[in-house]
Amino acid sequence: MSAGSSYADSPALTPIIYDPNRPKGKRRSSEGLSASIIPRIYQSTAILLNDGSIFVTGSNLNADVVPLADRYGTEYYVEKFFLPYFKALRRL
Repeated sequence: MSAGSSYADSPALTPIIYDPNRPKGKRRSSEGLSASIIPRIYQSTAILLNDGSIFVTGSNLNADVVPLADRYGTEYYVEKFFLPYFKALRRL
C-alpha cells in the first residue's frame, strides 16, 4: 500500500433505513432499496434534503485521487437518493 492510502476495505453499497416504530431487532432494513455503484467507505455522509430525498457523498480516505493505489480509490461523485415512498400514491 502506498503512502497516504487508506486501509478502509468495506464499502457501504446498499442503504439501510432505520424505523424506530418497528419491533426491536427489525428496525433496520434494506428492503426495496437498490445498491449504489459508488463505494462509500470511510468519510461518507448523508443529508436529508427539503424535498425528502437524501444527498450522499464521501469516499475513501486518500489525500487526493490515487488511481490504482487502493482497491477503492478516491471518488468525487455525489448521489441524490430517493426513498421508496417517492413512488407511493399520495392522497390529499
